[in-house]
Amino acid sequence: MSSIDCSRAGEFVYFPRLPLEIRLMIWELALPGPRVVSIKQKPLKRTIGEWEDENNRTWPVLDRELVPGQKEQEGGNRAVENITTKRRAKREKKARQWVAVSSKLETVEYRKAPMYGMACETPAPNILLACRESYAVVSKLYERCFSCPLSIPEAYFNFKLDTLYIQYDNMSWHYRNNGVESDFLDLWDGFSFGDFDNIGRVERLAVLVSHRNGYPSFYEETAQKILRVFPCLKNLYLVLEATHNDNDDKAEPFLIESIDPKEGLAVWNSHDPIRKISSWSHFKCEMPTIYPLDPEVLETSMKILRKYQRKDMEKLKVVWNIPEFSGKSTVSYTTKMKLEEAEKNCLKRVELAREQMKDPTFRMKVEEAHENYQRKVRLGLQQIRDKYEKEFGMAGNDA
Repeated sequence: MSSIDCSRAGEFVYFPRLPLEIRLMIWELALPGPRVVSIKQKPLKRTIGEWEDENNRTWPVLDRELVPGQKEQEGGNRAVENITTKRRAKREKKARQWVAVSSKLETVEYRKAPMYGMACETPAPNILLACRESYAVVSKLYERCFSCPLSIPEAYFNFKLDTLYIQYDNMSWHYRNNGVESDFLDLWDGFSFGDFDNIGRVERLAVLVSHRNGYPSFYEETAQKILRVFPCLKNLYLVLEATHNDNDDKAEPFLIESIDPKEGLAVWNSHDPIRKISSWSHFKCEMPTIYPLDPEVLETSMKILRKYQRKDMEKLKVVWNIPEFSGKSTVSYTTKMKLEEAEKNCLKRVELAREQMKDPTFRMKVEEAHENYQRKVRLGLQQIRDKYEKEFGMAGNDA
């Protein structure tokens, strides 16, 4: 018998000897599945002044520029917006103001501000650089995309599975004005995407929504601007609670139902089906509070968006879809695993309680304990009621 190399125990050393077709199938099965790919703007070393000197023109370039969202329905070519002189001057002034304020400069000093590019916060699939075969598999399904004219694309994106994630505080000129955060999300701010064709193919988009006075702040005008940039969206997820960066700034985000993760863990870990269910024939796992989008508000918003859609189609010849809207939360992988484990254990306790209640003796003991508990609650409420009646009565006599 041949000796076994103990140093390589647990490894499948015969993988290279498998037929190529089987190896490729294994590599495909090792792919990560649906991901949430987060991108953001990043400052470059080159300043606006250097760019203006090199190109012998003023920034930003808006004269008959390709504006995100202008896409013809037939042929897939990006249409060109004829910007009038007045409108162009207004956009130029606004872009220079944004870049100056963001860099803590006066508007006239905008040339000192850096140019911006696009960065990806989500790592590429793990098997990308494992070997040539794995690279070939990943390259076939994941495209390198989403860039600006002065930056290279960093994101590996699967248009059939992945969700693109953008945040209002790193995808626009985000600044504070008298302590109030700006929530203006506009992808056309002088540093527009250069990868127009790939942007038009995105079907799932998640957008972090800012909050004002404790309530989400997201308006139809903002949605219109986003849909002009991403005209083929099928799903638009409004992220109402983002906690994936709480413990790790580089944590990859995961989308879950719109719940408070801390509340979810507390509810599922503490749920006792024997104590909390008074109707023993209906056992179920207790759920944390889900914060969905208000149906009435959503219906009103859809009417406004349809009006904007018709207006863009008639006046600007811009075609974009109205996607399905839903509220979500983002969590880190660790929190996602904890939530799934807590819910799983809660379901196990519910199933165990359901089986235990089939025993008549156990059921009788539980019902007796439940009745004693209800009796103590009623007695406690009566004592509180008697106490307040006595105090109010004394107060009345004193008066």
